[in-house]
Amino acid sequence: MSPEWALLGDVGSWLDVCLPGEKIAQDILARVGDFSEISNNIVKGELKGQCLAKIPRWTTNSDVGNVETSAEATGHNTSQSELGTGREATTRVEDAESYVDERDNPASGRPHHGRAAWAWITTIIEVKSDPGFLPYDVAKDGSLALPNTTRGRKARAEIMEHIGEICLHQHRQFVLTAVIVQRRAFLMRWDRTGAIVAKPFDFIDEPEKLLTFLYRIAVAERSAQGYDPTATLASPEEIERFKAYHDFVSQKAGTPTVLLEFMSDIFSPERLWLYPIYKLICPDSEHSTAARPGAPRHGTRSPTGRGGKDFVAYDLDNATERCVFLKDYWYALGDSVHPETEVYQKLNASGVRFVATLVAGGDVGPSSALQETLTQTYLPEEGRPCVRRHHRFVVEEIGRPLETYGRDTDLYATVFDALIVHKDAWEKAHVLHRDASMGNILINVETDMGFLNDWDLCKYKDELNKFTSQHARSVIWPYMSATLCSFPRKPNELADDLESFVHVISLALLRFHENTLTFNFSIHREPLGSHMGLVYDPAHKTGDGYWVGSFLKMSSVRNGWPGFGLVDRTSNLSVLLKALWYLGKNHYSGLDLDAMNARWGAQDGHIVEADADTLARPADRRTMVVKGFPAPRKKFPPPDPLILNQPSSRVRQPELGDFTSHDTMYEIFLALRDGWDEDGYDTKTEDNFIGMTTYGIIRPP
Repeated sequence: MSPEWALLGDVGSWLDVCLPGEKIAQDILARVGDFSEISNNIVKGELKGQCLAKIPRWTTNSDVGNVETSAEATGHNTSQSELGTGREATTRVEDAESYVDERDNPASGRPHHGRAAWAWITTIIEVKSDPGFLPYDVAKDGSLALPNTTRGRKARAEIMEHIGEICLHQHRQFVLTAVIVQRRAFLMRWDRTGAIVAKPFDFIDEPEKLLTFLYRIAVAERSAQGYDPTATLASPEEIERFKAYHDFVSQKAGTPTVLLEFMSDIFSPERLWLYPIYKLICPDSEHSTAARPGAPRHGTRSPTGRGGKDFVAYDLDNATERCVFLKDYWYALGDSVHPETEVYQKLNASGVRFVATLVAGGDVGPSSALQETLTQTYLPEEGRPCVRRHHRFVVEEIGRPLETYGRDTDLYATVFDALIVHKDAWEKAHVLHRDASMGNILINVETDMGFLNDWDLCKYKDELNKFTSQHARSVIWPYMSATLCSFPRKPNELADDLESFVHVISLALLRFHENTLTFNFSIHREPLGSHMGLVYDPAHKTGDGYWVGSFLKMSSVRNGWPGFGLVDRTSNLSVLLKALWYLGKNHYSGLDLDAMNARWGAQDGHIVEADADTLARPADRRTMVVKGFPAPRKKFPPPDPLILNQPSSRVRQPELGDFTSHDTMYEIFLALRDGWDEDGYDTKTEDNFIGMTTYGIIRPP
């Protein structure tokens, strides 16, 4: 999601809204002095040293980049020597004493490691000595301007990257920061909608403004500094209980290896420093659950949007000690937006098979002061984004990503299980998932069954017949149906979700199996990258602000040709691929694309060049942390034979099936439950996407 920017008057007004507090005492001002000794010919090092000298002992500063996992010292020391811990940038010293990284121990002989300690940073001061790196400015009409220069865009991207890292490593409501370019200082408050920015001021002529900012952060309560008060560092006793539970289950017969991997990863010294264990209160109408997560298994580095983070956590409040799955995110308030706790209650009550079991969940914060974003309040009323509210829930089942499947049978069975979840949710609970993808299909670490995760984008059946109001779809772009990619105002329907399952299978086979685009992969890598860059990744911005995809995706689905085939053309996965694409061809043969374009196409179809600030990195919205887990093997009972129908004409043949119901796709999967040779169907390869170069415009945010 691209950030929104709100300019909030002068510094006094900004402080009243974003960092209220008492005025800085005159004796403190006299003691710390001002910045008048800094010459007009400012250099970055000199300015940074001056700022560090003014920052109170328990606040932080870091501008060394994301090199936190480097084992080598950089030679830079950006921490305050008076902290006396040998530790790089840190929050209040007493909060971090249980999490000292051995590499920061002066006795190790390497006391100064230049890396950003994102888990311990309270605020960041970005310092730029080159005026070309001005990220923000004030236009003649008094509005906030974003300089459209290479260095200006780079400066904004760096600020956003740093805010995103803090939010990934910590539990935050918002982040306060200052940006200094030569003599000009900008104060900013970031939340999941965007940033509230104060008009810039000359901090040398008006030093009390910058000093007041630093002073108020230093004396503020943690919630006023931006921290989530429902998240506190786990006590040493709680951590020891978690470790004792890990030791117990590691000796217990039948404990899933993957679960032990997850738990061991939480306790590794490097992970504890980067992602300390917290105690998170998960609210519920009947009771609250306190879970102890460490590093997120999945998370986003975007500073805005939902900010979803998924954790394996230790539930101390349950009568039987156990590990659970915890999700934390910010959802947009709206009539047809449903927090996941509500959705899971509906799915569980409706008897949906293979769906996760809700333990507790709800909106974060007391009912009188729920945690919500503030930035939208100071944006123009026209086009103002929705308020985002903090939500957290816990479910019993823990999953590993679909991409960690081991054998052909595991891919087939896991996706089939997810399809059953989707079918039950639609037919029993009248819920449409709307975000089927490889990242949202998980493998239960206890049972090896597949299940469908992330219901935060779902809609109820009676909410579907509405034009989309968002210019960018929330569905992960490569898995989106060709009609949604082509007609940006089209509402989601069942057919779009079922087509997403086709793309899940297709992309898994492209990525992890030898196919006609990777047959000579060691010599020639162009075909796979070209295919991804021409069919799945392209995104173009229209004149009215919508994003549209590649016409080749539409052409491929209409013709029933995925653009590749498996080297083993007789395997069950090859038959599955062909059958699913044939089903898509029959569905599209009955669509009136001209009428759909007239009704749901972009009103201004002229393609414009996207602003560099809005371009997404060539990656999915979730950055996954995945290790090479051993995958289980499944066996299946004897099946009925699959009989492929004859190719259809351009006229839909209803008897051959389509995407208007789950029936035909379900029957295709069901018929393929036989024919899996346990010795011969282990064709998964290394990740073909590693090192692959794609071509074309990258997908939208």
